[in-house]
Amino acid sequence: MKEPKIPVNVDQQISDMTKSRIQAEITNLQRQLEQISIDSSSVDFAMLETYKEMINSRRQLLSNLPYSF
Repeated sequence: MKEPKIPVNVDQQISDMTKSRIQAEITNLQRQLEQISIDSSSVDFAMLETYKEMINSRRQLLSNLPYSF
């Protein structure tokens, strides 16, 4: 017996889920960065730069994923 064909492109679903997760990570990292910037009495510039780099790397990854149609 043949397996039924799936009408939805599975690769597109995975890509959409990945985009959603990456966007959620970016939002979470941005909130953490803002919180560190506001709450810290002494600014840890290395930590701020680390958060900025994590955000930028995820944005770059997001921009390299295929577009949804």
